[in-house]
Amino acid sequence: MSLFVAEEDDHMNVDESPSSFHEALEEQPQHTSSSSTSSASSPDMDEQEDDDPIVSSIPLILSQVPNPSSQSLHLIQYPGRPKTLPYKDNLKPSIKEDSAFLEFKIPLDTSRFYDQSRSEDWGVSHQIEEHGLHGVLNKTEGGMYAGMVREDGKLILIPLDSTAQLRPSFKYLDDLEVARQAQRRNDFLEQSKPASVQVLQTSNAKSAAAQGNTGEGFANNALGESLRCIKKFDEERWTPLKFEDGEEAQKTRKELYTNVVETELKSKSTMSEYISELTKV
Repeated sequence: MSLFVAEEDDHMNVDESPSSFHEALEEQPQHTSSSSTSSASSPDMDEQEDDDPIVSSIPLILSQVPNPSSQSLHLIQYPGRPKTLPYKDNLKPSIKEDSAFLEFKIPLDTSRFYDQSRSEDWGVSHQIEEHGLHGVLNKTEGGMYAGMVREDGKLILIPLDSTAQLRPSFKYLDDLEVARQAQRRNDFLEQSKPASVQVLQTSNAKSAAAQGNTGEGFANNALGESLRCIKKFDEERWTPLKFEDGEEAQKTRKELYTNVVETELKSKSTMSEYISELTKV
């Protein structure tokens, strides 16, 4: 039956008499059964409600690294690096633990796309053979896991301690810019040496405290804190790390998911409670 009507049937003809209009109504079929009655009598409703049955269930096992006192698990990402070109050869990782700063030294192929004259323009006297990737380890505070489905059908979840996004760092260019700024500063000081130096000292201790409560005082405190953090970072030593690949990496990965203390996770929430949490405003 079509859902559309012809244009001439879209409205009632005003020339028709009331009696003929009532006769047309009486010819319409009468539906006495309600929607609830028809739904209950339909034999296919149960099959339609269960058209996507549960085929199998996967046990969730919460685990941890084999030696939590000396081991930790981190997620390292490389934004802008395609998955088809992973970093895997001769990597030299190191870390500044107090600053949670991670560095990867990666060999640079100078046989292709390397302009020696350009590096000389930058002031780099030697050939650059490697470049670095830097990133900060951010604590996950729970809720992020590394998972693997084992051969026995169990999904093993191991909490991640932190994540880091490593991006290229061009330290030789930064050092060159710092050297240029220092040279410009020295040239400016040589040209504008004052004839005499005056030292202004105040004996009012309250003026210093009052300055600390102003916007300028807060800015100076923030600048001082930033400089102290930079000084601490520069003085901290790099700790080299071991990078495993190939069979060693496969062995370590296998240990993570085999020699574990299994704690099966079981949900205490009903499906309706779970849906309510998802739709909560």
